[in-house]
Amino acid sequence: MDIANIISKNLADWMATTPGLDTLQKVEAKSGIGFGTVRRTRNGDGNITVEKLTAIAAAFGRTPAELLTPKSSGNSKPAPLEAVPDSTDPAARELWLSYCAASERAQAIVDAALGRQHAGADPNDPLRSVVSGLLTIGTQPLADGDTRQEGAA
Repeated sequence: MDIANIISKNLADWMATTPGLDTLQKVEAKSGIGFGTVRRTRNGDGNITVEKLTAIAAAFGRTPAELLTPKSSGNSKPAPLEAVPDSTDPAARELWLSYCAASERAQAIVDAALGRQHAGADPNDPLRSVVSGLLTIGTQPLADGDTRQEGAA
């Protein structure tokens, strides 16, 4: 798939899952990019500039890299910026985007380790205990005299 088609598919998916930006006119108004450019981008026609690509991605609260990255075939879950608990925290945002890009199995394991229900989670998955152990290590208080930073192994 060429890059124009990847951008087109991602933009169409974002528009379909974002009610406030579900039309070309709404994307035009929020991004400040002309209607024709938005239409051509969604249709996979022409070559969009980096500046315009950035403005369109920003209208959705996303990065240009997200617009350029094909979705993994096994995961179609959208990762809107609004879903991140603190969208001003770059680490939280990166963690959320990594979770959304992960396989269904990885998401199920993380969800189970965090005590959340996830369809398709295998309670006997050996990686589940590994993730649970890692989460436990990262949340244990430091012993007196321990100079390691919290969460460091």
